[in-house]
Amino acid sequence: MKVLIRIIQVITALILVFFSIGMFIDKFEYQTETLVNADRNTTYALFSDPANTGKWLPGFIRFDHVKGEPMTEGSQWKLVIAQQGEEIEMLETVKTIKPAEQFSFVLEHDIMQTEVDIYFEEYDGKTLIRSINTVKGNGLFWRSLLPLMKSMMENQSEYSYQQLADFIEQQN
Repeated sequence: MKVLIRIIQVITALILVFFSIGMFIDKFEYQTETLVNADRNTTYALFSDPANTGKWLPGFIRFDHVKGEPMTEGSQWKLVIAQQGEEIEMLETVKTIKPAEQFSFVLEHDIMQTEVDIYFEEYDGKTLIRSINTVKGNGLFWRSLLPLMKSMMENQSEYSYQQLADFIEQQN
């Protein structure tokens, strides 16, 4: 009987620790940097062309227009990607567009909201793509779980931007 009580206490403690993460961490941030062997204007032009998205974003299926003119601040798009054989839809709202300098948007899904600020910085004819991502889980469960997935999210972003760099360099 004492063993059963101890097991229940341990499980209860683990559950409390898990949910305390979401109580204390409202959101978290991660940053990636990728160097592209192409100038900033070329890099931005290839990045911002929706016809190219499927060539570098793993699982990309399509964008569906929701509102606003394409590539304008405030425009909204439904981003549809495939992940583990399942289609996932996210609402993308464009926040900031400064051609060849910055592209920022908010990506919303049932489980989370992600603010993405992408900067294009030129150095000696090459472009550094710097992405700052701020993730906020919707609800206590997701606020508790998503910080544990931060490393995976960062690796996925790094992979996507490296795919973008490879695609851009093949175009030059």
